[in-house]
Amino acid sequence: MIIEEGKIIEKLTNRVVELEKEIEKLKVSRDLDRIRLWKAPSGDILKKTENKQQQKPEENQTPK
Repeated sequence: MIIEEGKIIEKLTNRVVELEKEIEKLKVSRDLDRIRLWKAPSGDILKKTENKQQQKPEENQTPK
């Protein structure tokens, strides 16, 4: 009886370790996704701003 309980405890302990590793992998993945999502929109905004700035001098140079 005690041996069986020890085996069950060992299995459960191993499972806990596996799940903790999986949690860490998911946390890393989540953090990387946050970084990617955070950087992408700011890059798009920067490009749009640059395009607008390039268009403004052209508009000012048109003859009146």
